[in-house]
Amino acid sequence: MKDLKGSFDGLLEEGISAGVFPGCVLLVAKADNILFWNAKGLSTLIPRPQPMHRDTIFDLASLTKPIATTLCIMKLYEKDIIDLDSPISKYISKYRLYDKKKITIRSLLNHCSGIDSWYPFYRILGGFTLKIRKPLLRRWILYRPLKYSPMCSFLYSDIGFILLEWIIEEVTNKTLDRLFLEYVIAPLKLKDTYIYDRENNRDLNTIAATEICTWRKRLIHGQTHDENAFSVGGYSGHAGLFSNAFDIFKILNALLCSYNGKKGGLFKRHIVNEFFARQEIILKNTWALGFDTPSSVNSSAGKFFSHYSVGHLGYTGVSFWMDLKREIIIIFFTNRIHPSRNNIKIRYFRPYLHDKIMQLLL
Repeated sequence: MKDLKGSFDGLLEEGISAGVFPGCVLLVAKADNILFWNAKGLSTLIPRPQPMHRDTIFDLASLTKPIATTLCIMKLYEKDIIDLDSPISKYISKYRLYDKKKITIRSLLNHCSGIDSWYPFYRILGGFTLKIRKPLLRRWILYRPLKYSPMCSFLYSDIGFILLEWIIEEVTNKTLDRLFLEYVIAPLKLKDTYIYDRENNRDLNTIAATEICTWRKRLIHGQTHDENAFSVGGYSGHAGLFSNAFDIFKILNALLCSYNGKKGGLFKRHIVNEFFARQEIILKNTWALGFDTPSSVNSSAGKFFSHYSVGHLGYTGVSFWMDLKREIIIIFFTNRIHPSRNNIKIRYFRPYLHDKIMQLLL
């Protein structure tokens, strides 16, 4: 264990020395046994340096998609409140859907709905009152034409998950943050996981900073980095989740328990198995349902995670990968966009780190 700790610490120090990120937290586990959990470097550089801690909270960016939105969809599917293959017109029938009538929840989760990847809605939402921004954003998404016909190609999409949040609200009459609290945070007794709330008064020293935003013209620290999510109140189906490595480990371990039919799970076994399975609706599409799986080349997971693995990345510099057969979990959180998103060294360092860890473990 001492050899592992020294090797893992060395990898983190290597990333800091190479300027990949100012600071990071790494948690490595085998099933429910944490093999390594440590922090290195700084959580913020501006206005003064603050040390990174093991329990530092991160803006999880697109990890909101699998951890919050997808898990809520999973529970609604388990409860027979939604059907993955019904058209979304069944759930948002009050509105004109234009060319989106045949899109299904499955295709949204699998990023093959035909919906565009991203659009800078925030640039025009600022002219409206906060209360009507989210409804406006949703109507604009319906109005914008598809990039291609559903189930004909795949394109990773923030916008598709904004629609999933809308569907969740329509079928439950509850907001995503309330439902996530009910389905995940409360059952697992998570202490440091939350969807952004404008009234949140957490100590900024407990949260890793992100970038100096050119749009907001200030350092983003404790608020949602994603511009579209921020502009509609701080969160949406694609971004706005905050947490630390230990809480995410508890969520992933609960999912792993569900996958293996063990006690401590959040869902029935067949539900998790379906969502973790690569769909292969479209050739070369590596997506499962809300979760990614390792691609054969240039995967962020590196070369050694098995085909039976799931994971996801977040733009702010965070990620997790979980090998379902080997029961290995690697949670790697960094503040790589602090103070600027122009730092893209994480693209090369992340698979390198995963490979080194997996070689040591295997």
